[in-house]
Formats: sequence, structure tokens, C-alpha cells
Amino acid sequence: MRPTAEARILVADDDGDIRRMLRVALEPLGHRVQTVGDGQAVLDACAEPPDLLLLDLMMPALDGFEVLRRLRADPRTRAIQVVVLTARSGRAPLHEAFEAGADDFMVKPFDLAEVIARVKAQLRIANDRAVLERRRRDADILLDISHRLTRHLDVYGILQDITAMVAEVLDVDRCSVVLIGADAREGRVVAASDDAGLFDRTIALADYPEIRRVHTTRAPVVADDIAADPLFAPVRDHLARLEVRSAALFPLMEGDTCIGALFLRSARPGRGFGDRAVQFGSTVANATAVAITNARLYGELEAESDRISHARAVVEQRLAAVQRYEDVFENSADAMLVTDRRGRLRFMNRQAERLVGHPRDAVSGQRFVALLEPADHPAAEALIDNARRGDFSQRIDLRPAGADRVVSVAAARVPGEDAIGLTARDVTEERRLARTLDETRRKLAEKEKLSVIAEVAGAAAHELNQPLTSVMGYAELLERRIGDDPLSVKAVTTIQREAERMARIVRRIGRLTRYETRPYVGSARILDLEASALATGEFAAVKLPKRSPGEPDSDPDPDGG
Repeated sequence: MRPTAEARILVADDDGDIRRMLRVALEPLGHRVQTVGDGQAVLDACAEPPDLLLLDLMMPALDGFEVLRRLRADPRTRAIQVVVLTARSGRAPLHEAFEAGADDFMVKPFDLAEVIARVKAQLRIANDRAVLERRRRDADILLDISHRLTRHLDVYGILQDITAMVAEVLDVDRCSVVLIGADAREGRVVAASDDAGLFDRTIALADYPEIRRVHTTRAPVVADDIAADPLFAPVRDHLARLEVRSAALFPLMEGDTCIGALFLRSARPGRGFGDRAVQFGSTVANATAVAITNARLYGELEAESDRISHARAVVEQRLAAVQRYEDVFENSADAMLVTDRRGRLRFMNRQAERLVGHPRDAVSGQRFVALLEPADHPAAEALIDNARRGDFSQRIDLRPAGADRVVSVAAARVPGEDAIGLTARDVTEERRLARTLDETRRKLAEKEKLSVIAEVAGAAAHELNQPLTSVMGYAELLERRIGDDPLSVKAVTTIQREAERMARIVRRIGRLTRYETRPYVGSARILDLEASALATGEFAAVKLPKRSPGEPDSDPDPDGG
């Protein structure tokens, strides 16, 4: 997503004047505006997705509704922010547009200031969505890096892949891992994104003031402009020959000791390191430091039998500690189950037996999903898969097979075991109460809507009565003064008849107690005054207007239908 001040906006409208007007209004804000006049042209222009689409609903080739549906069905264009522009008013086109995937809705004629405000708001939303998506991708990559570092003992071989991934994600020219020697005079470059064959190159730290600063302060060093940073004064000419313009270093910490640095360099002018790069680099550096430390410890344990014996003793102590809490686990108020990585049951406590309705001996070795209703199998499989990948944030509702209850379940990996732990509790009553509360809220909202309609109808009837009374009174005065002129008599009679008709409509509005609609034009609907006022006794005797002899009744339908 480009910054909102430099966004690409696509304007789609079959009216050339509107296209030109919107271009003139938006381009001075710094946006790149492209205009098209039909639905197919919109789809063609979205081959490179714009940041915002202003879409007219009524267009040739393909209308706006079909364009919306196609855009939302394509993963490449699904995230485009769309503001619908239409001359159709009412709830029906609005609902249909939002169902098709619109993000906002404006009715023509519209105010340009409002259009600009809505454009700015939608661009902010699009920018925030892009930031969230980038953070999600960063999180996925960090998780992948963490898995790579923790699942392989050959950490130094993995570091080459890690540096390449970091360079690509942060869009830098070089990412390297440098380990610092015990005397802090020399360092070893053990991996670099731009040199797949590099493994253990020795460097003199006297030539790298930035690495010495990281080692001394044990804090990141970020230089967005090396030419202006005094830290790089001793090596500025050398870095200029290498075309290095900016750098960022993150310490690799082992306890309180800095054992090296994750080193980023960029040769492009104006390429700084924002908060995202600093946070991402710090996280990778922490994971890398842990992995290097673990690899070093593993080598020492492998080389020294007494350390292996010590590790075994530590594990045995932890097992003994777990056994002491077995009674707490067995008698927990929550149901607890343990499965292997494929979801086969290894253990369940008493509460779990009661919840699933089976003794543990009868289901041991069976798959956990076999205890659930078939419709819930995919969700349960996904829950276990996510826990196996390290995502413990989910909690989902599942239904035990053959039981009229709902169970809330969460999953997590069991530390030190290739197993998944599940916790569950009965939430049947909670969910029933939630549904009851939602239904109560819906009914209250409907009642409030009817109350508002009645108040508005009463106010409208009250305000219309006074001018109607004046019209009818003056019509009667005119009738007395015009004499026998046929044209004048007909005009006055028409005024009286239409005024009486309006009076009947006003009476219906004032007596509305129901909310009924009827079809209007296209898919639109309007208030049905007859159906809404039918139960009120509105059809009372009314004074009929006078007509000349032989004059036909111009209003055969007294209800205005």
C-alpha cells in the first residue's frame, strides 16, 4: 500500500462529466487518478489493483454489482477498497451493494467535500489493512525462522537461509551474522545473504566501529545516513566506495554477554530503517542468539559425558515435579486431554470422561475427532494442527457425539513432548443465554424502530395539517367568488379534490401503527400507507370534493394506488 498522499485511485462512471469532476478534485491531493467508463474496463484496470475504486453501479457492459462480485471473488483484487456511487436511493440498492462487497456508499448528487473526506477515510483503512497484512506476513516468517533455528542442530548451515530471508523481507542489500571473539578484537562472519559460500571469514573489529558499539552497549545501532553519522567517520570513505548508505545492527545476546550481531546494510539513498525493520531485526537476532547458544551447548554436551548425565538428571527432576502434580491434573475442574501429534488420545482426566461420555480406557488410542459430531471434525483437526505449529491462541466450540451440549476447547503443545494438550469446559448454558440475549436485543431494536416511525409519522401529520387547512379554506373562498366561469370552477374543484386526497394521506400517516412496505421501482420498496394504517379504523367517512355535472372521477382509487 502506497502512502495515502500518493495513492492510485480508479474512477469508474459512464458519465464523462462526473469522471472529469472527480479527477479534478482528487489529483490536487497528490493522488494518481485513472478513469474508465464501463464495467469491463474496471476489471481490466484492476489487473494492477488500485488503492481505491470509486464505482458507479449503473454502467454498460457489466454493472457495478457484477464488477463488485468479480473483484471480491479474485484473491488478487479482493482487498481493494470500493466506494459505490449511484443515483439510486433507498435501502435496497445500499443493502445489495454491501452484500456484493462495497466498503462505502454515496448517493448522487454528492458533495465533493464529502467525496474527498470519504476517499481519505477509505485510504486510511486500506493503509491500515496493508500494515496488518505486512505484520501477519512478518509473523509467519518469524515463526518459520524460529522453527528452522530450533529444529536443526546445524544452526550455522541454517543461518545462510535466515540471512537471505531477512534481506528479502526488509528489502536490504546485505544481511550477515557476525560472531565476536572472546578478546573482542576479531569477529567471524558465519553467514551472509549475498554470499552463499561464506561460512567463517575473520574480520578485524578495528575496521568496524558499529560492531564495537553494539558489543559495548549491547543495544541496536541504527544509522539511516552513514555520511552524517559521526560513528562511521573513521571508515566513511571505505563505506562510500562500497556504496553503503545506511546500516542497522542488532546484538546477539547470551545472557548479559553480546556474542555477535545481526548486520543489515543498504546501498540505496534515503533507505532508512523504520520501527518495523527494527522490531523485526531485534526478534530475528534474539532467536538467532538462542539457537547459536543452544548449538554451542549441544556440542559441549555431546563432547562431555558428564554434561549429558547432568541433562538427564535435570529431565528426571522435571518428570518427578510433574508427577507431584498428577493429582491436581486428575481432579481439575476443567476437562484435560492429551493426544499425540496426529490427534490420537493418550490420556484424559475424570472431568474429560464426564464431558465426552466415555471412559478413558475405551477411547485410548482413538482419534480425538472421533468423539465429536462429524460436522465439527474439520474445526477440531485445524485446532490441533495450529497448536502443533505453535499457535495456541484459538479456542473453539465443539459438540461431543450423541450429546446435547457445547464444549469450548483450547489446544497447546506439551513442553518436552511430541504431544498436544487440550483443555475443555461445558459452555452449553452460556451459549443458550447468549442466544437468548441476542434475540431480546433484536426484539428491542424492532420495537424502538416502530416507536421512531410512529413519532415521525405523527410529527409529519401535525406539520402538514396547517398548510392543508389553509389550502382548503382559500379554495372555498375562491369558489364563492369566481361565479359561473367553467374553467375557474373546474380549477377550484380540482384543488379541493386534491386537497381532500392529501388530507386522507395525512390522516393515514398520523395513524401509522404498523410497518409495511410494497415494491416500488426495480428492487426498491416504499412504505405501504394502506397496509400500515389498515388496523387503525382510518377509513372513516370523508367529505368528497364537488364535481361538475358529468365530470368523471379523476381519483377512482381513494388510496392513491
